[in-house]
Amino acid sequence: MRMFRSSLFPFSPVFRGPLSTTLCIALLVFFAGAGCQQYSKSEYQDIHIALIGPMTGGNADVGKAFEQGVHLYVDAVNRNGGINGRRIIIDKYDDANNPELAREAAYNMASDNKAVAVIGHHYSSCSIAGGEIYKDIGVPAITPASTNVNVTLDNPWYFRASFNDRLQGRFLANYARNVFQETTASIIYEDDSYGSYLAKVFESSFTELGNEVRHKWAFNAKARSLENELKRIVYDLKSRPDAGVIFVATHSGPGVKILTLMKDAKVLNPVMGPDAFASESFRRGFESLLKEKRNPGFYTNGMYVTTPIIFDTTNDKGQRFRDAYRKQYGRTPGWHAAFAYDSVLVLVNAIRETDVKCTADTMAEDRRRLRNFLAKMNSMDHAVEGVTGFNYFDENGDAGKPVLIGVYKNRNIISALTQFQTISNPAELAHLERARKEGRVMMFDGRFMYRINVVYTGVEMRKISDLDLKKMTCFLDFYLWFRYQGGASLNDFVFFNAVERTGDEKKSVPPLTTELLEQRQTEDGLQYFLYRVRGRFHMDHVPERFGYGEHMIGVSFRHPVMDRNNLIYVKDVLGMGESHDEQALLDHLRENQTLSPASGWLPRDVWFYQDTAAENSMGNPDYLNISGGSVDYSRFNMGIRIVPDKFILRNLIPPGWVDYMLGSSLLLLILLPFAGKPRFLRPFLRLTWILQLLLTFMLLLSAEYFLINRLAGTYFIAPVILACNILWWLIPAYLLNLSIRRFIWNPLEEQTGRRIPHIIRNAVAIFIYTIAFFGIIAFVFDQRLTSLLATSGVIAMILGLAIQINISNIFSGIAINMERPFRVGDWIRISDGKEGKVIDINWRATRIRTRDDTIICVPNSQASESAIENFSYPDEGYFMYFTLHVDPSHTPEKVKKILLDAVLSTAGVDEDPAPGVRFLGLVAGITRQSESWAANYLVSVHVQDYGQKFAVNEAVWQNLWIHMRRAGIRHVIQRRETRMVFEGIRRKKEIQDASMSILNELDIFTAFSHEEKQYLSRRMARHHFFPGEQVVRQGDSGNSLFIIAEGVVSVRIKFDARTAEMEVARMGAGNFFGEMALLTGELRTASVYSLTETRLYEITKADIAPLIENAPRISRQLSDLLTKRKMATESHKYEGDDQDFDKNTIATQIFNKIQYFFGFGQ
Repeated sequence: MRMFRSSLFPFSPVFRGPLSTTLCIALLVFFAGAGCQQYSKSEYQDIHIALIGPMTGGNADVGKAFEQGVHLYVDAVNRNGGINGRRIIIDKYDDANNPELAREAAYNMASDNKAVAVIGHHYSSCSIAGGEIYKDIGVPAITPASTNVNVTLDNPWYFRASFNDRLQGRFLANYARNVFQETTASIIYEDDSYGSYLAKVFESSFTELGNEVRHKWAFNAKARSLENELKRIVYDLKSRPDAGVIFVATHSGPGVKILTLMKDAKVLNPVMGPDAFASESFRRGFESLLKEKRNPGFYTNGMYVTTPIIFDTTNDKGQRFRDAYRKQYGRTPGWHAAFAYDSVLVLVNAIRETDVKCTADTMAEDRRRLRNFLAKMNSMDHAVEGVTGFNYFDENGDAGKPVLIGVYKNRNIISALTQFQTISNPAELAHLERARKEGRVMMFDGRFMYRINVVYTGVEMRKISDLDLKKMTCFLDFYLWFRYQGGASLNDFVFFNAVERTGDEKKSVPPLTTELLEQRQTEDGLQYFLYRVRGRFHMDHVPERFGYGEHMIGVSFRHPVMDRNNLIYVKDVLGMGESHDEQALLDHLRENQTLSPASGWLPRDVWFYQDTAAENSMGNPDYLNISGGSVDYSRFNMGIRIVPDKFILRNLIPPGWVDYMLGSSLLLLILLPFAGKPRFLRPFLRLTWILQLLLTFMLLLSAEYFLINRLAGTYFIAPVILACNILWWLIPAYLLNLSIRRFIWNPLEEQTGRRIPHIIRNAVAIFIYTIAFFGIIAFVFDQRLTSLLATSGVIAMILGLAIQINISNIFSGIAINMERPFRVGDWIRISDGKEGKVIDINWRATRIRTRDDTIICVPNSQASESAIENFSYPDEGYFMYFTLHVDPSHTPEKVKKILLDAVLSTAGVDEDPAPGVRFLGLVAGITRQSESWAANYLVSVHVQDYGQKFAVNEAVWQNLWIHMRRAGIRHVIQRRETRMVFEGIRRKKEIQDASMSILNELDIFTAFSHEEKQYLSRRMARHHFFPGEQVVRQGDSGNSLFIIAEGVVSVRIKFDARTAEMEVARMGAGNFFGEMALLTGELRTASVYSLTETRLYEITKADIAPLIENAPRISRQLSDLLTKRKMATESHKYEGDDQDFDKNTIATQIFNKIQYFFGFGQ
């Protein structure tokens, strides 16, 4: 079993003996330490943050967006260990956009007293209602969407992640005047805090600009006659030709109804809406309408709305958020999800920085510290960058986020062609008045603002070819187009990653060509430019968008003059497809084979996004007043991530599984070797071997993935990947070698009882590792094997000539292992050499251990050509023969019987084939030792272990001598007359004193004196049994001992009622049994049968009692002797089980029994 376990677990030798105990303790200490460390980090409770919003009702989509945005960030934080080991728990409360329910939800949150901060609500009325409670109990809150100024006004505990209604109302008024060039406007508004305030701000701002609000209509969204009221308003609106631009200030639900009525009534006025119209619930409000189904965007196309975020114009963080949200939830995020994401991001950052405890005793202080930290985030210097931009708050708790204008196209919001951004420091502009005259800067709501031209940009890749992975360049052929409003030359561009032709490269690198294919201007002033670009570009121009072994192909460019304050590129979602449908673009690349499959690479992902490129101003006078000396440009990026066109296993692992796979496989591999120790698991050891292979595979795979992700972009990534690739060849080779040992070599050794020669094991192992070596050369180092094999052949020839003798020995060793004239463990004699046991057959020689305990090394070539006598083949058994010279005066039947008794009772002699005795007569030459002057007898026995030949030979001769002596039969020698005289005298004496002689030879009577033995010899009774007779029966009572004078008996034990008797020993002349019954009175522990005609002496308790009473020392000596026999019997009884026997305890017990049985212990 020990050999089986060691082959089962390649690491199991480490886990044995004292080292296993040490390792167990080390593991316990490790996990206990890890637990303590975790506890030390998590001695405080988990961190609770409350999320309150419309989880039910008509705006449940907003509540769902809140929840998904929050959990997208929180789940990632928790997967990475939370905050100092503490998880973040989101406690969800529903207000259904109802102020009363919002107040109730706030009370419930306060009563629970678990949340350290609040994210919520949606409607401003709900935030105002809940804010009163937050202010009273002192809980910091951030609203992702409430825009009414009263939410944060006079409430130092409330903060806003987006702009407020005052800002968006004034922004819409200025946009209508300065961009639409409208001088008249009309307002439809809901008579609640949200709608009425927006209408008030819009009207005030619009009239301040010298314009006029001609008409206003108010409605109550909760009125029963709402439908009729809205129809009346739209009917009245249609009859007003001077209505101008229409501003609809209401929530999404009533807004859907108003827009539906206006479109059905064919009201053609330009329409503007607040941020509520940029919500998911607003867009879904039209899905059930028939006209919308037939023509998506029928009711919303061309409507302008304010929105806190447009993903086409976001930075790289925003793009990554959108991709992660789509992957997690299968839908495109709206601005509510993005601002909920940034809200929890800001709170988690504040919790980290303030190190709050979040216990019941410290909750009030923790909330105060969080509020103070948020209040200090009052400028860009203290801002936290998120997916919606930089998050910071002014003195009123409002975010410094810009208002963006989006326009609906086919149900999607895309960026309007003109955006505005506040100039935080007008002094940075060196020529402010000139910029105003050029239209780059405008006075907007009393503040200077940049006028940003939005350029819709599209790229269609036609061909990717000539990938040079050494120089990391490729040839690209693609279309590039721009669409924008106005007459400025916004179509100029400069590439960041184009290959520059310098020096010798001018001949080898083709020039970059930019061909203008089309240019036109629409009636409404929309400019369109289409180019075809061809040239070499650098790869991997976006370093964070691809992993190790992958590459990025694409282009990055900016405008050569206009910075990000006046120009921003956005993806042309109308010209390139839906903004979320990168998969369609990817399928298009694959179908058109834009990247040839012959290149060995496949496109995996496609990205289009804009970000900021900071470049040195180079002393440009227009930027002398800019702090830092760098200018930010809008950069448009198009990237295609390509992967090798081959199966990569680690790409199948979901990223969230890696840590669990690595930790669990490592822990199980450490614990698995202990699986063989419990008995109930031993039948499943083969399954654990398979499990170990799978765990090793998981460990290597997850470790590679883990290291690649952690070390990506560092100096160590290349050697780590190289090591992993080499291990992917070496570890399978190692495991294959172990599998062959476990499932081939070990079973063969167990079945045959012979060790597999090392030369065979080593040859197979060398072959496996050679294949692995060539695999590493060919696939890891990407080298051709032909040159290596040719070089190896030449080297092999040179080495072959130098070591041709050794080669002869090697092939002879292979021949020996194939023909198997002998095996490791066999006893052999080569030619006339010494006999010995084969202990090893290696690549050069065969090693033999002789009986002198010396080692003979025979070259394999010599061994294969010599005569070999194998004493262990075809099996371990062999015959031994003994020739005896006996006085012819004894009858052959008598002598054969005595000789057979002797060998049958000899330990180590096989029962099958049975021993035999032949009478050879008085003729010389029958055997080499037969003589004419004696009666010759040939005794044959079959034994198993040739290594024990001399021991068996001695045992047989000793038993032959004992049995012949008991029967009065002696060897004769050629000097017969002398021998016979002495034999006659001695025989006469032994006949007279045979019983005394038997007692002298038995060790059980060594404690008795000569006189005591004479006393016993006179009292012993004689018995005679024929073959097959039962002498004693197991379980019977008795008080006598039997001594075998002649013959052989079988000792048999029956262990329980359901099993047959099992022979545990055979005894011949000179042995005894029944000693426990004689000395302790125990029941017979075994049954004894005569195998041959047997003569016995019997000694009873009455015979020996007077002697023990007179000599107490006899009891102690007899107990020691009986202890040895008792332990031998028990070992037979429990053979195969691990049983421990205490010798001293047994001896004491027997001694006490002897004393008690004979009446001395009473």
